[in-house]
Amino acid sequence: MENGTGNSTICDAIQTEFHDQYDVRIFQGFDKLLAGRPTLNAFALGDENVAIQQQVAALDNQIKTLQTGIGPKC
Repeated sequence: MENGTGNSTICDAIQTEFHDQYDVRIFQGFDKLLAGRPTLNAFALGDENVAIQQQVAALDNQIKTLQTGIGPKC
């Protein structure tokens, strides 16, 4: 979202209202996450998704192979 659209205000309101009942975590961008250290050798996001994406790609290939065997759609 763009600056000036109330993102911080909404996040602050959610944090204030629900922090006692829930573990509220507000993502404020990668700059704050990395804290001035752009090269963290041990930092990884979504490593589980890599394996899943490989499975999806394999299934997509199987689908294409099967569709080729069926022929063109009517």
